[in-house]
Amino acid sequence: MKRRDSLLFAAFALWGLAIAISLAPAIEKPAPPGQLPGLATQIGIDAHFPFRFFTALVLITLLLPLVMRPIARLLADVATAAPSGRGAAEGSGTHKSTQPWARNAAIAACVVAFWFVVIERNFLWTFLPALLAIIAFVLLRRVTMHFTRRDWILLPTFLMTLLALIDIAHDIPVQRLTILAAAIVLATRIAITVIPSPLTPALAFLIAPLGLALQTSFFSRDQRYFGWHALVFAVVTPFVLRVVLRNERRAVKLLAFVIYPIVAYSYTNAMSVTTAEGKERLDFFEDSHSLPIASEYLRGEHPYRDILPVHGLGEDGGLDYLAMQIGGVTAGNALRARFVVETLNSIAIYALGAAVTGSPDAGIVTYFFSNLTGFTRMPRATPALLTLVLIVAAIRKRDTRLLMYAGASAVLCGVVSLDFGFYTFIALTVAVLRFAPRRIEAIRRTAIGIAIVAVPLFIAFAIFGVLGDFFRSTFLEIPAMGPAYTQNLFTPPPSVAESPSFPEFLPAAIRGETFKYIAWCGIAIATSVLLARPRNRRREPFAIIGVFTVVMAISYAERHHLYFLDAVAPMLIGGAFIAIRKRAALAPALVIALILAASPTTHLGVLGWVRKLRGPAEEGWTTVNDVPRARGAWIREREAIELASARKYAALSLQHDETYVDFTNRAILYYFLNRDNPIRHVEVAYYESEEAQRAVIAAIERNPKVRAALVPPGGILVDGVPHEMRAPLVWAYLQQHFTPDFEEGRVVFWRRIGP
Repeated sequence: MKRRDSLLFAAFALWGLAIAISLAPAIEKPAPPGQLPGLATQIGIDAHFPFRFFTALVLITLLLPLVMRPIARLLADVATAAPSGRGAAEGSGTHKSTQPWARNAAIAACVVAFWFVVIERNFLWTFLPALLAIIAFVLLRRVTMHFTRRDWILLPTFLMTLLALIDIAHDIPVQRLTILAAAIVLATRIAITVIPSPLTPALAFLIAPLGLALQTSFFSRDQRYFGWHALVFAVVTPFVLRVVLRNERRAVKLLAFVIYPIVAYSYTNAMSVTTAEGKERLDFFEDSHSLPIASEYLRGEHPYRDILPVHGLGEDGGLDYLAMQIGGVTAGNALRARFVVETLNSIAIYALGAAVTGSPDAGIVTYFFSNLTGFTRMPRATPALLTLVLIVAAIRKRDTRLLMYAGASAVLCGVVSLDFGFYTFIALTVAVLRFAPRRIEAIRRTAIGIAIVAVPLFIAFAIFGVLGDFFRSTFLEIPAMGPAYTQNLFTPPPSVAESPSFPEFLPAAIRGETFKYIAWCGIAIATSVLLARPRNRRREPFAIIGVFTVVMAISYAERHHLYFLDAVAPMLIGGAFIAIRKRAALAPALVIALILAASPTTHLGVLGWVRKLRGPAEEGWTTVNDVPRARGAWIREREAIELASARKYAALSLQHDETYVDFTNRAILYYFLNRDNPIRHVEVAYYESEEAQRAVIAAIERNPKVRAALVPPGGILVDGVPHEMRAPLVWAYLQQHFTPDFEEGRVVFWRRIGP
């Protein structure tokens, strides 16, 4: 009783503090005429304002818990036994106590009021919603609401409702709409308990969050920003399902395997900048690694032999080639296909959280935590994450058949992306070796799975005549490029750089970029402990995800990539889920730390900004509709100018079957101009070795269709290293065999000397 009283009194004091802060604009007065000179007079405020404000702050904070004492007693009430014996009234027993949900909800209402006033000092919104909520909770305090872990479905329902309100009332600040959305969802959740049903009330919201799908880019702009259709899903469908739904087992399966995956995918799509802007953004450098290679495939050239997909066959051009074959050869079509695929990472992270804990509810929390703290949004990560789900599920269920599927999938990971395939194979190997006492069976099943995909793949490579080129490029040529891209050892985040000593930097551990590094260190330590301890079925999934996370730090060594982010949320949320289930003493502290790391207020602000966005988020982006292949994408204005200049030169100086050699890292111009890339590489750094440079020179020398060269000073540098320094032999050859012919802005073409 004393503990419950104390928590409620503390919450009311916090509410009083919030109310006092909200009164500041009302108390503040301008400096009256004749006020004595001072700083207050200089800045134009009444010198008595600070005294009045802090007096109100002290009085309201101290007195509100006293005023709310009767309310606190009602909310802290517990069941008391009636007196027994002859004097006891007939039929008397224990009276029904206040339900814990009412007390916790009242505390939450006070916390929300304080959260609101930190953002906006508005007395009405700070005082009235909390007051109405507390009154409602007091009146309903003895009603059993049957809150369970299934009620995590209210989280996506709330976010869907918030998006709908932003679309409907886009002029109202997002913090106010947040309170309104929470009130709508909570009121609906309370109201449906009135309807009798054998199922837990949370399952009445089974299809409610599917309204998120209506807010995605798969619908036209007017349709996805309509708002009212999603709001109907949030408010109406729970009452309908409360009446008609009767099979809990099927409902839970539907929730785990259909509803939550759709929710994860839809929310990522709905709140993305790409959806808000209406088109994908094209980057001249990054997209030069894929679009020009896909263009070469369309010309009939072969991977590895004619053009080199350094990152992987699927990542560098493979997916774009399929998209172009299906939907047309435009940048917008290819980038849109990538967006569709990379959004599948959301489903993979949800599935990973569910697989490691065995709970779809933990899985959806894992996804939202990952969404708030960051995850990789690129197609190359999708197969690796889905394969990791298979590995974790196999370990948790002790099912070697899943390892066979994981082995087959791991090969596909390597085909799509070499580095992610490598990380996945390591996780798979560790899982197989720790599959005691059925290790031999696990090895056999995994080998079968690998062979099922690898053997046909190698046969296909042999048929197309690129098997030898594949092995030579994958295991010799590409690994040798590493030194050309390696950066410094470590770049500390700004918050750590400001306080580099230990333990002074620890307060920054849960903020922004620092959290990612600290999380990796913690996961590395936890993984080492898990590997050292005896194997346990429930701990093994964490060990495998930990190995995957730790190994992926190799990606930081080269380009400071944080690819391990995708595995952080399953580890942390999975650990918190188990800690809560076991009622560990540190569970509340862990939950608070995770909430702080997620920065939910920042996410809500970004969400409101993105949802109200129409067109590019900043200036400097345009569309290029007079170049067919450039349609459907946003392009930087300066790069659009470069494209126009290159197009002008090609039209004036090159025949339709002639081409040029790019020495500026703008291989994407090959794609836009529909010109052949005469060498195997799309970037200068790919051919830094002497052998590779001589191969490039030989390719140019024997190709009479190469009539020009795109040369510096324009172009894109990697790490600020000039192209002339990276490939001096090629640069010397270009100087000897080409002469200046065209210069417009950053576009400089040299004409080939001689026939």
